[in-house]
Amino acid sequence: MTPPTSTTEKEISMPVKTAPTDSTDRDTEKGDHIERLESHRIPNETFKLTLGKYLAISGLLVGFLANVFNQLFAQNSMVKINTAIATVPAPFIGYLSDIYGRRNFILIGSVLAFIGTAVSANVSTIPRLYGASAIIGAGACLHQLAIPALCEIVPRRWRPFAIGCFAIGLASGTAFGPVIAASIMVHHSWRVLYWVPFAVNILAFFLTFLFYHPTNQYVKGEGKKSSQQALHLDWVGGFLFVIGATIGLLGTTFGTSPKTLGTLVSGLCMLFGTIPYGYVMRNRLSYALFPNTIFSQYRQYTVFLWPIFFCSLVFGTTVVIWPQQVQLLYTQDSVKAGWYVSAPSISAVLVAPVYGILLQRFARFSRWILTFLVFTLTLLAACQAIVSPTSSAASTALVCLMGVVYSGIVVGFTSYMQLVPHRWLGTSFQFDEFLRVIASSGAALCFPLILTNKLTDLLPKDVAIPLAEAGVNPSLIPQVIDALTTGSSTSPVLGELSPQQLGIAVLGIQKAFISSFRIIYYSTIALGVPCIFLVALSRSFDNLLGPEVELKLLEGLHINPKTDTGEGVIIPQGGRWL
Repeated sequence: MTPPTSTTEKEISMPVKTAPTDSTDRDTEKGDHIERLESHRIPNETFKLTLGKYLAISGLLVGFLANVFNQLFAQNSMVKINTAIATVPAPFIGYLSDIYGRRNFILIGSVLAFIGTAVSANVSTIPRLYGASAIIGAGACLHQLAIPALCEIVPRRWRPFAIGCFAIGLASGTAFGPVIAASIMVHHSWRVLYWVPFAVNILAFFLTFLFYHPTNQYVKGEGKKSSQQALHLDWVGGFLFVIGATIGLLGTTFGTSPKTLGTLVSGLCMLFGTIPYGYVMRNRLSYALFPNTIFSQYRQYTVFLWPIFFCSLVFGTTVVIWPQQVQLLYTQDSVKAGWYVSAPSISAVLVAPVYGILLQRFARFSRWILTFLVFTLTLLAACQAIVSPTSSAASTALVCLMGVVYSGIVVGFTSYMQLVPHRWLGTSFQFDEFLRVIASSGAALCFPLILTNKLTDLLPKDVAIPLAEAGVNPSLIPQVIDALTTGSSTSPVLGELSPQQLGIAVLGIQKAFISSFRIIYYSTIALGVPCIFLVALSRSFDNLLGPEVELKLLEGLHINPKTDTGEGVIIPQGGRWL
């Protein structure tokens, strides 16, 4: 299949004497003229979702879906940490994809992911599993480019809806992943957990390779080869960000002792040091990592960086604490527990396209819609403190509502991140995804630490003393507590307790856990309140929802088509990309 020729194509590098009219043009102001560096744009009325576009988008979706399966199936905390560390370079990868195109990065992501999953399915030692998970994480980091790849092939005014539809396309993983994982563990080997995403990655690779062919996606320097162009990239900014984030994440992993606190502080200093560096160098480098967008479009971009992080932490209570609450208070059946854990995700994905339509239709009120959603998320997180052994219905309803609200926040925040100038599309989204991954990792580390510390204080009062008063041998009490808190219901020490003593122990442990859960849920108020004010001070994005399409696809099945016609973005000698 060959695409029809477009009569609407125009040169993408031309001086203009008029003043900048929007944030995209303001970013490229230089001297006495505006240097317009735009991709080919197709008028909205000529855009159609053809079969070729559906197949290309399907390849992007399936690759992202494989990531979701990997994340949900990984139960070991160190596997999650390795994956998070592998995702640290995401913003720099997005930056490279903005310059060199996204297709090859996405294909490499599929290759890395199915290598990592194949190795994971065949490992015999835990260290090898950790190493394989790092490979999977690197593949996932590249697969995340699917969102900017999707957004650049639909009209800008469609992007919120496209993001919502993409979310519902991930439903089989986000909504039913825990149930699928529990069923596999009950009826099959744990290795099947890795063969499922392996097969999905294979499918994603072939769909992307055969049907996703963006034209003129590359940024070129006038008179420079790709190797020469690489010498002018912002390697210093990338180094500061990647190394700083890695050191900081490792610092959180090692704990909060004085010896490791220096690691955390030095990593954060390097990470935040990229901000003044980016501000100084944004007009001095040909390929700056941080464009003027992050500094000039602050009410429609920068102000959302903190809410993205903190709202992910707030929702982390549902991701991290809710499964423990289910297992401890409501059911020990792994399949039933899987349905409980899946409840917020099932409710979330079904409404994502609705939020896309809502944000497009009422774009002029988008900041107020998001302000209301952030407020509601914070309120619902605090309301989870109603937890009790008999609160299964109410608590499930609350986490379902949290899933519905968080779905709107993700669609809204991602829309803001994808309405930046096209030349920063991949970098912007990868910052968004990086913040969510780091927040999720922080929630997975901090909330269990808070839980452990509170249990250390509460278990002696709520369990040890009542058991001693009930006549249990004090030397057996630590073993009883360990057996019940780890779920070892067949431990011999439990057989030495009378039914009354065992009931006292179970009730005491539940009481200690419930008190600890409540403290965590109430703590989310401190995270959510600042986000409410930040989003309220932002600006709605109705002025950014234009009719243009940023990229044209060569549609149909092709093996090795010519997609570079020489009409892409060309940087003149001494000029700047941003």
